[in-house]
Amino acid sequence: MNFELEYDREGNLQLQRKKTAVDLEKLRRNLDSFLSSGEVAAITGERVRIEAQSISVHGDGPDALCVTDTIREVLMDRGWQVMAA
Repeated sequence: MNFELEYDREGNLQLQRKKTAVDLEKLRRNLDSFLSSGEVAAITGERVRIEAQSISVHGDGPDALCVTDTIREVLMDRGWQVMAA
């Protein structure tokens, strides 16, 4: 599962040609939604179900550390344990 990228209505990742900063509030909402229901908002606004057992972060984005910190905060706020794979 990747929360720094967006998904289409079929649940496919929409890759970026150029890395841009991530909307951290949108990331937070999608992660919280995923943890509650297994769904995220697609780029079309529809809810799409995603099957995932792990979260990955691309380290080459301009705000990769902020992305990682935000994911960690959301998970820890919900009582999840965070560890490296």
